[in-house]
Amino acid sequence: MIFDSHAHLLDPAFDRDREALLSRLPGEGVCAVTEIGFDLESSRRAAEFSEKQLSLRQGPEGGSGAEAGPEIYAAVGLHPDYAADCSDEVVRELSELSLRKGVAAIGEVGLDYYHIDKRSLCQREEAVRAKGEFLRLQRELLLRREEKEQLLREKEPGEEELLSFVPGGEELSALSLSKKSYRALRELSESVDFSYAPEPEIQKSCYLRMIELALFRGLPIVIHSRESARDSYELLRDSGGYKNSGIVHCFSYPLEVARQFAELGMYLGIGGVLTFPNAKKLRRLVAELPLSMMVLETDSPYLSPLPHRGERNNPAHLRYVVRALSEIKGIREEEVIRITAENARAVYRI
Repeated sequence: MIFDSHAHLLDPAFDRDREALLSRLPGEGVCAVTEIGFDLESSRRAAEFSEKQLSLRQGPEGGSGAEAGPEIYAAVGLHPDYAADCSDEVVRELSELSLRKGVAAIGEVGLDYYHIDKRSLCQREEAVRAKGEFLRLQRELLLRREEKEQLLREKEPGEEELLSFVPGGEELSALSLSKKSYRALRELSESVDFSYAPEPEIQKSCYLRMIELALFRGLPIVIHSRESARDSYELLRDSGGYKNSGIVHCFSYPLEVARQFAELGMYLGIGGVLTFPNAKKLRRLVAELPLSMMVLETDSPYLSPLPHRGERNNPAHLRYVVRALSEIKGIREEEVIRITAENARAVYRI
């Protein structure tokens, strides 16, 4: 059965039907999913989610409770967008979380230079400032759950939609008592581009600390690397961060870079992008490399494959990626599923 090695099922996009989705995934051929943390709060929730789902599957008699959904594992870490949060206190808590049942990796960590060269320093500093203000307003808007129903009855048009926009999951599913703060939050959400990443040196420092944590705990590492191939690879190689293996998420670099990571024992995450019409380079790369180097991933709710591109992604959609791999490699779909699932279990030591 299919192993989705990288998903975000705790994303608010799944709030309305998460339990229903989980219950039907085994019937759609999905046996396991790794829930990936990207900051401290999402890492906490991922660890808790994994513990809960694995306990449900075990059942009261110690048997397999497959009706509870697939096996859920977790990765904890700081995405490069949150590299500035990499304090001693945060690293200590991530280290403690890594000991929880079901936590199988440190991730999603790494380097993202996509926006660095495309925006001036002034623009990036403004994005950082605006995001800080946005988060401050979010905290002001948080209310106890018992207050939510009353506020929802009094909501104005558009307020419910804002809830689905605000990141942070269930803790942020509340409305404001302060109409002034609400209006300020709406204005920020509509006018500010939050697509920024901290400066490269900040990202590198955090990446190295996450590598150190993975080495300390003896865990594999899940790497986010965008337009940063050289630094991502060299820091991993020089620090020995590859010693417990890992996955390069959403791999999109040239063949020679793939071989460099593979020589370190890293696997390549292959997902919905493989099915896109403009993914010719990725298809050539997949044709050249052995399936033993690859794992399947969705990055749910993002990057849904054809024919569902633009829709919410979920682990069941990996069947389209399996089909594409089968056609490219000239082998049966069952073989693609078997090999990639074995690879995922090997890297996560499950």
